[in-house]
Amino acid sequence: MKIVFERRGDIGSRPAGRVRRTGRLPGVAYGKHLGATPISIDHREFVAVLRSGEHTVEGVLDGKEEIYLIQDVQTDPLGDKVVHVDLRQVRRDEKIKVRVPIETFGTPKAALHGGILDRVMVDLEVECLPHQIPEKFVVSIAEMQIGDVIRVGALALPEGVRVLADAELPLLALHVAHVEEEAPVPVEGEEPTMPKRIGEEEEGEGEESPGPAHGK
Repeated sequence: MKIVFERRGDIGSRPAGRVRRTGRLPGVAYGKHLGATPISIDHREFVAVLRSGEHTVEGVLDGKEEIYLIQDVQTDPLGDKVVHVDLRQVRRDEKIKVRVPIETFGTPKAALHGGILDRVMVDLEVECLPHQIPEKFVVSIAEMQIGDVIRVGALALPEGVRVLADAELPLLALHVAHVEEEAPVPVEGEEPTMPKRIGEEEEGEGEESPGPAHGK
């Protein structure tokens, strides 16, 4: 989808608020020949791009079409509405680095027996051409058993995509939930037993007993 970028002159929270009331989204476009250019784009069109899972957008600024990486998206405090976006100009034939989210599907059978899934990583940094950026990595966890670990090297990568993390790093791990033992509650009227220190003598130990009386 192509989105038309419009330059905006005034910057700051009040001018940005006025832009939003017109149904447009304030943002900043970055590029080698752009510097940091304040822009506005159609809010509904941009949200449609986000929902499609795309990491890039085709932007038209001053009649010139370029590819832009969606670098940062800000939402309102409730996280319901996009309020600002940063876009970085990239070349179609130049590899870029971007973080791709990791999602799981299925439920480990071991979860029924106390297994806890540890999500060690929530995303991965990859390097590829703009049109090769995966929407996400999807990992099946249905067959995981307690003690199993899924590592970076187990991912099936699309053509042209290189992961910038060590293949042996763990993505997901399934382990037993750790249960802390509770201290015993003393019975009413019973004094709690204190641990004996090394070298400490029991009551009566080591005390001299009176020797036999010696008659005169």
